[in-house]
Amino acid sequence: TESQDPALEQARVDARARLNESVKMLQQSAALRPDGDTYALMGQIFLTTGRPAEALPNYLRAADLNPNMPIRFNDVGAAYHALQRHEEAIVYFKKALAIDPKHGPANRNMALVLHKLGRVDEAIPYYLAAIADSPNDPELRRNAGTLLTSRGRAQEAIPHLEKLVELKPDDPAA
Repeated sequence: TESQDPALEQARVDARARLNESVKMLQQSAALRPDGDTYALMGQIFLTTGRPAEALPNYLRAADLNPNMPIRFNDVGAAYHALQRHEEAIVYFKKALAIDPKHGPANRNMALVLHKLGRVDEAIPYYLAAIADSPNDPELRRNAGTLLTSRGRAQEAIPHLEKLVELKPDDPAA
């Protein structure tokens, strides 16, 4: 099997070692000259490798260094969301949207978190705002269409579900 392939396992070990070395170099760079981009990159590395607890302080530092960049607050919210700390995630998505109400990633993430928490009526406007930024995203179209339908707003749901059929005809909601 794949997990028993010695060459594949060695490649994984090597990749982890290179990744850890990259993080060390980024940490050294940030210590010499604190920079929001460097901290955000470290946060991204940790978050995408399943280490949100390590991502969070890096994203928080990036937000401190770049308080006018909505993506920084969105990143903090994403780390909180990955840690299942949804109410804290919402606080940071709101901070991102206070800077830029049309920030697509923050609208998307806010919608997803509110939806997950069962706060459907609150999630719908964020889905619609996210669709304005990413009109060809089938997940956004599916979620907006099904939530609107569940709230008796079928007429509003139709264009989203029609677009879903166009984008992903095999989707069960299509």
